[in-house]
Amino acid sequence: LRTTFIATDDGARQKVLDNIDWQLSVTNINHDELAAKIHTEANFRFNLETGPLFHLHLFHLNDNEHVLTVIFHHIISDAWSTGLLLAEVSQVYTKLIQGKTATLPPLSSQYIDYALWQAEFLETESAKEQLTFWQQQLAGFENLDLPTDKVRPPISTYNGAFIRIPLGSPLVETLKKWCKQNNLSLFNALLAAYEAFLYRLTQQTNFCVGIPIANRHLAATESIMGFFVNSLAMRCDVTEGTTFSALTAKVQQRLLAAQEKQDIPFEKLVTRWCRTQPSHQPRFPDFFQPDPRQYRQWPEAARHYRGISACRY
Repeated sequence: LRTTFIATDDGARQKVLDNIDWQLSVTNINHDELAAKIHTEANFRFNLETGPLFHLHLFHLNDNEHVLTVIFHHIISDAWSTGLLLAEVSQVYTKLIQGKTATLPPLSSQYIDYALWQAEFLETESAKEQLTFWQQQLAGFENLDLPTDKVRPPISTYNGAFIRIPLGSPLVETLKKWCKQNNLSLFNALLAAYEAFLYRLTQQTNFCVGIPIANRHLAATESIMGFFVNSLAMRCDVTEGTTFSALTAKVQQRLLAAQEKQDIPFEKLVTRWCRTQPSHQPRFPDFFQPDPRQYRQWPEAARHYRGISACRY
């Protein structure tokens, strides 16, 4: 939380401040104003060089109701980090209201330790093996060309919108039951369904879909706040006449293989092999995001996140 990033001739560099000066802003408002105020807070702009890269604001509604907004720059945090923060704040808050001393156990590692480990890892034979795997995995795929009702701009604008299509509880429960019977995760089945959906839209059989991964398989990273999440480019191979059971089996095999090779940062793959057009995203234009609650290793407080989403960049 004391981290800033400065520009140097060699690129951006992390700078950890000895102390950080911040204050909790408090505003008295009514319920009618709350939604607009939260929206404003969510668009808070950070200065990477001066910090802090988090912003807190407490809205006082009445003596018994308060809303605390906590905004992090993604460069220092991810969803797992949010779960850690919620768990620790809850733990400290509970002790304080009980009149007890609020303390947290010291961390065995810091994010900079992970950054150093990653830099050293990228020079190892294991990293070279992973790079070879991804080079083979991503060779010769087709750019996914989804049908659109508008002309693609010459340069991506990043303007977009959300279209939410909720799945009814009976459908979800039936799907969970089917997954259990076939020894599959819910994410596995939904990713296979999404690949089949993209095939129906495009009639393309060889493309890539991006998925996020927590990237915290090292025990030392489980209790550290920071940006660890990585993106994996999943090679999709859908052929005419393939049954859904066969497709889920193929997706499961590719997922397991990709997770074993998750240590290579996605930007390294982009830098090494991607030649992309300004109007297209490198490697995959579609991103499939899982529900964090399905991962047992997620901190309990992180499981309030809900929903599975697919988005096109």
